[in-house]
Amino acid sequence: MVAAAHLLLLALFRLLAWVLLNASMVAAFVLLCKAVAAVCALITALIGLVIASDRLRRRFRLW
Repeated sequence: MVAAAHLLLLALFRLLAWVLLNASMVAAFVLLCKAVAAVCALITALIGLVIASDRLRRRFRLW
């Protein structure tokens, strides 16, 4: 009886550890996706800035 309860508790702790590990992996994946999205937004903004400055330079012949 004690051995069965011990095995049940061990199985529950293993299940809890597996759930927590997967939750942390999902959280890490979400953070990675957010970081990639931020880098993509930064690159897009820089490209837009370069295009806008080129158009301004052509329009007003700044340099």
